[in-house]
Amino acid sequence: MSTLDFEDPSTEGAEPLDLFEHCCHARGWAFERDGDEELMVAAPGSWGPTRCVFSGARTMP
Repeated sequence: MSTLDFEDPSTEGAEPLDLFEHCCHARGWAFERDGDEELMVAAPGSWGPTRCVFSGARTMP
């Protein structure tokens, strides 16, 4: 298993969902962005693909 270099200057100051998108792309996982605040991912698993939805808000209530 490989690791990603989070000290990479291109990731500095990036939004959390952008970093996760970068990880998905590096692993070859299928993903789709639904605007700036949602990321849908399909990753392979031993029993079949795992689908996850991640969301984030830029502001705290």
